[in-house]
Amino acid sequence: MTGRKGFTLIELLVVIAIIAILMAMLMPALNRVKEQGKRAVCLNHIKTLTLAWLMYADENDDKIVNGEAYWDPAGSPAAPVPTSGPHKGEQYWVGNDCASGFGQGEQRPLDI
Repeated sequence: MTGRKGFTLIELLVVIAIIAILMAMLMPALNRVKEQGKRAVCLNHIKTLTLAWLMYADENDDKIVNGEAYWDPAGSPAAPVPTSGPHKGEQYWVGNDCASGFGQGEQRPLDI
């Protein structure tokens, strides 16, 4: 037998199979960590939004933004001033900023 150096095809295939098995065991754990990261980011966004609402209410006599909008399917978006309820007499913050067909997915044109 001559002294050739190197790996046989069988040895290489066994190593590749072992690496594939290890990767198959590792992938679910990596997916779980990725999902936990997404969850942490989402919770941080919720915390930030909550803080923003609380700060807004604190600076505006404990009132929050009146964000309700009214959509008339026969016409254009309208935001009438409420005549009753906690936001009586307040203009809705969304106003008429919506596109005329936003119910069908139309975008409002950009002001240039």
